[in-house]
Amino acid sequence: MEAREKIKVECLEPKEAWKLFQDKVGDETLNSHPDIRKLAKQVDERCGGLPLALITIGRAMAWKTTPGDWKYAIEMVKRCTLRKMENEVFPLLKFSYDNLPNVTMKCFLLYCCLYPEDYCIPKKRLVEYWFCEEMLNEFDRISEAQV
Repeated sequence: MEAREKIKVECLEPKEAWKLFQDKVGDETLNSHPDIRKLAKQVDERCGGLPLALITIGRAMAWKTTPGDWKYAIEMVKRCTLRKMENEVFPLLKFSYDNLPNVTMKCFLLYCCLYPEDYCIPKKRLVEYWFCEEMLNEFDRISEAQV
């Protein structure tokens, strides 16, 4: 199948996005627990006004009636690649990664991806992991001051 015409879908304004998301989730779910509306608002905001994300995630959450389900959804949506990340952040990260001086440095950076967003990575533990993975062989002397 071939597309004959491209149609650019703009992001919705916050009020319109929230209305669309509410429509897809449904009042029964939004009112099923006192915390769900507040958590649903966070999921909605993470969608960045993208109609496809709002519809898909809203439908997926339509039967989720526990705060735990919604907290999990917030974490998953954080990890998703949304337009702004894809167009603005990822090219900068890729450029930085591609210009690291060697494969070992690239491995160091990739190791940080094991941690969730906004997590305070314990430097000492990270260095211990690198040491156990034998990633520090070429560096005979790494002082605590450098870590």
